[in-house]
Amino acid sequence: MLYGPPGTGKTLFARTLARQSGLDYAIMTGGDVGPLGKDAVDEMNRLFAWANTSKKGLILFIDEADAFLRRGRMSSSSNMSEDARNVLSTFLAHTGTENDKFMVVLATNVREVLDRAVLDRVDEQFEFPLPEVEQRRQMLDLFMDEYIRQPTKAGKVIEVDPSIDSSYLEEVSKRTDGFSGRQMSKLVLAYQAAVFGSGANKLTKGLADTILNWKLAHYEGDVDTMQRHEAEELKAKAHQIVE
Repeated sequence: MLYGPPGTGKTLFARTLARQSGLDYAIMTGGDVGPLGKDAVDEMNRLFAWANTSKKGLILFIDEADAFLRRGRMSSSSNMSEDARNVLSTFLAHTGTENDKFMVVLATNVREVLDRAVLDRVDEQFEFPLPEVEQRRQMLDLFMDEYIRQPTKAGKVIEVDPSIDSSYLEEVSKRTDGFSGRQMSKLVLAYQAAVFGSGANKLTKGLADTILNWKLAHYEGDVDTMQRHEAEELKAKAHQIVE
């Protein structure tokens, strides 16, 4: 199981693992299960029946696993629907014993809400935390090379003001505490978009500062929203434990 905040590379890691393993692989999202309703059980059975036919082995990657593998199936007062209980039970039935045909890799942002029987089936857990300042600094260099310093896919070359040097990027990496790898990528992509929008084809310190401040303001708003959601998740979890 891969767990950690959104945007920390869980899906990218799973895709890379699948490709480099030489095994067959399939990728699904937990959020796709709920809309299936009563058909979810049949689809889950078909998925595992297909996985068992792989001749060289298969990796089944389930992103956002908490969308349908969360706690609540044993509580009659929980908000979990009968369809959700049934598909969770079906998943557990297919993963209750060792299997040399397939390996299931789960990814979740909220490991704590997963059903205990699901956690019991997990042999290895790997945390994908938010990057530290040095990692964010390395990401900035990587994304600056990819989106700014090198010619873009459209063939346009962006001139970088000399003031956007190593010291400046070091300061940016410090100010972006709490940013995920995805957010660092989007920050540099926003630099690129702002340059093209200005028509000057030059990334100035003033423009970079404006984009950074805008991103930081939006990040603070997102954190407030995330904290409210986390509080609701913890409240629901505590309610289930009491039951």
